[in-house]
Amino acid sequence: MTEKIFHQNPYVNETKAKIIKKEKEGDLWKILPDKTVVYPGGGGQPQDRGFIENFEIVKTKEENGKIFHYIKEDIKKDEISISIDFKKRYDYMQQHTAQHLLSELLIRLFNYETLSFSIGEEHSSIEINAKHFDFDKIKKTEEFCLNQILKSIPVKVYYAKDSSSIPFRKPPKIKENIRVVEIEGFDYSACGGTHLKNTSEISLIKIIKTDKIRSNIRLYYVAGYRALYDYQKKNKTILELQKIFGKPHEKLTDGANELKDKYEKLRKEIKHYKKREIENEIEKIIKSSEDFIFKVFEDEDIKDLKFMAKKITSSGKNILFVSKNPTKFFIIGRGKGDTNLKELSEKIFSTVKGRGGGREDWLEGKLENLDDIEKLKALLEKSFDRA
Repeated sequence: MTEKIFHQNPYVNETKAKIIKKEKEGDLWKILPDKTVVYPGGGGQPQDRGFIENFEIVKTKEENGKIFHYIKEDIKKDEISISIDFKKRYDYMQQHTAQHLLSELLIRLFNYETLSFSIGEEHSSIEINAKHFDFDKIKKTEEFCLNQILKSIPVKVYYAKDSSSIPFRKPPKIKENIRVVEIEGFDYSACGGTHLKNTSEISLIKIIKTDKIRSNIRLYYVAGYRALYDYQKKNKTILELQKIFGKPHEKLTDGANELKDKYEKLRKEIKHYKKREIENEIEKIIKSSEDFIFKVFEDEDIKDLKFMAKKITSSGKNILFVSKNPTKFFIIGRGKGDTNLKELSEKIFSTVKGRGGGREDWLEGKLENLDDIEKLKALLEKSFDRA
């Protein structure tokens, strides 16, 4: 068994330990210490970023009470120093204790149960059995969370023989020797994670967005320092937008809507003129004496390219159209003769190192190198001439 110092005192960030067992496993050294400060992860909380001496612990795994640490280098001594990145640990503690508080309040306020929980790199999330969660509910939840934070409620950790005397928010999976994390008199959870000593250390909980997931709602939140960094980042963005729009922050939405309306108007005008330009180009090509039309477009929309190709092939001309941007895309169309493009497809795609598909009178696809287009043009000219 490995002594779990992270359970005894999650604020300890370093310890001396003895190596009980050491072995090579693949490219890594698997080390079993007699004690550790490194939380191995679980219950939605990631493992700590830890170190043995100066070597980063690549992964940590718990097996039957034994906590194995994996590193890339061999440690050639029996007594070692194990440490953690405490800034990251404290962040996880803030997010996890915030989740316990948030989950209990969601039951008390709306009778919404927490179905899952996860701490990510930028935000944390919980899934709740709600059909919708609007702004008014977000506001109410955040205010009630802050009320409990400002009460500076102690967070206690202890073990219970069984669950009979503990009013757990959620029934524990194990039946005896249960590790209880209690926000004193407020929330009782069976939990193996690391937690703060007091709700005041959470500082603030901010719900930043919601998503529909299956038939439930996922709430994304930030707590503690994450909430501060999130506010700083968003405030910086707002100040920059105020300079751009020349409006106070409460008028930014109006400015954005005005800009959106102008954009939509311009987009429609551009589309109208683009359509006229395409129709003129089609008419010009159809009137030409050429039977095989080869054109390279710098940045033509693929949808417009296909429209042009269909109109021109239906007029009785063979075509090779290539668009350079946004993707290297080509269309081969047969409007005259009986050349079977599908039979030629293997040769065509190998010539341009491309991929795609089509039918006897139409092929389209992507290519890797525009330098191969001239080779493709020559191949098609011969094929169409023989038809």
